[in-house]
Amino acid sequence: MRTAFVTGGTGSIGQAIVERLAADGHQVHFQYFSNESVAEGLQGRSADILAHRIDLASAHLVLPEIQADVVVNCAGVLLTKTPVHEIGDEEWNATFAINVTAPFKIVRKYLPGMIDRGFGRIVNVGSIYAERGSSNNASYNVSKHALLGLTRSVTKDVARMGITCNQVDPSAVEGEIMNGLARRYESQGKGTAVEYLDAVREAIPAGRMAEPTEVAGAVAYLISEEAGFVNGACLTVDGGLIC
Repeated sequence: MRTAFVTGGTGSIGQAIVERLAADGHQVHFQYFSNESVAEGLQGRSADILAHRIDLASAHLVLPEIQADVVVNCAGVLLTKTPVHEIGDEEWNATFAINVTAPFKIVRKYLPGMIDRGFGRIVNVGSIYAERGSSNNASYNVSKHALLGLTRSVTKDVARMGITCNQVDPSAVEGEIMNGLARRYESQGKGTAVEYLDAVREAIPAGRMAEPTEVAGAVAYLISEEAGFVNGACLTVDGGLIC
């Protein structure tokens, strides 16, 4: 049994990853921040699922003292849809704290143990915006580009030590993040939430958004033994959107 640490475990994608890794025989520790009822429900599904309430934005980040063979950095934030010249320091710093700095600190925490054991799997959950730009989204876009830089840097440092570090970049995923964006769109008087979500689906060649389980499946592959020679890769899960 391998031990995994997953951040963002109460989000749509995070829950799917926790459940998939536990089903595959891992002991899964997951981080959450505020959604206690979901965390308790998720932890209650298996003795091998353990919840940890952690503020990833804390300057004094305290992480579980576990032997993590697998790390999945899934937590992420998209705070506003703002033009570059209107982004304030607070938004910029808050975005990078969760999307870049926390994954760096988590990798730094658990990587030495992986090196000692000669085995490790690190997967960062990014976004298609690690591979492209979009308007009014600079803090998020740049943070996801930075996360991909971290992924590739870790690979170069430790690939000879039995450790892989890869990234999964989904496009829109059915779940709370997209629903929240749709509600924001409606509140701004631009149209209905249903119209927003339908337009997102229509823009994807597959005609739909990804399911959280499909992102979890990509993560499960990258941490498997079969993916031992896949390193520094960026696996896009986007229904053909940016091919």
